[in-house]
Amino acid sequence: MPTRGIKPYATPRDVLEYESIAEQNAEDLAFNQLADVDSRSNIVTRQAIANEDLDANDETASTAAVAVDDPAWVTSGQTSGGWYGWYSVEDGGNAEDKGAVVWGLEFLDEDETSALPFSALRVKNSTGGLLDIIDIESATISENGRLLLENPVTSSTQDLYFEIFQSDDSDLSSNSYKIKPLTTIGEEVGDTLEGSDRFLKA
Repeated sequence: MPTRGIKPYATPRDVLEYESIAEQNAEDLAFNQLADVDSRSNIVTRQAIANEDLDANDETASTAAVAVDDPAWVTSGQTSGGWYGWYSVEDGGNAEDKGAVVWGLEFLDEDETSALPFSALRVKNSTGGLLDIIDIESATISENGRLLLENPVTSSTQDLYFEIFQSDDSDLSSNSYKIKPLTTIGEEVGDTLEGSDRFLKA
């Protein structure tokens, strides 16, 4: 599999920098598409919530390896190898009226010695055009299981479809794996979460 745009050994400083840039871009994407919002103070950025912001990609692949009917980041192992649908960012779906920046992924399984049966992600647009192929084999050996994309992917009114490649179907020690797309969402205040003065800003 070709590999490009990966920082497998992300430091905490790298993650903070990426998150900060993603927040700015997600805010820009949301503000620029919401004609009735006249101030950036009405835009809030936050981490993506699976069942609020993303959809399961059953558009560019016949089977989706994820479900978004709960907020857990679970990717299911399949009975045979090949490409399967992963998450999608759809303007006509859960990402409607939102800006989204996908800037990395995190392997969340508690057993740090477990190996992923997945070796790559690919990103497609709404016409099925291939935008990128991303190696994820190094996720299991990177610090904290994090991979950062050197070129994060953005979406506002343009849909993004992710597919995941299952390279090993010979011995699935688990049927489910926790893999989180590191995604920042920009939206109008109150769209998903009500604004509140109860929270402290770090």
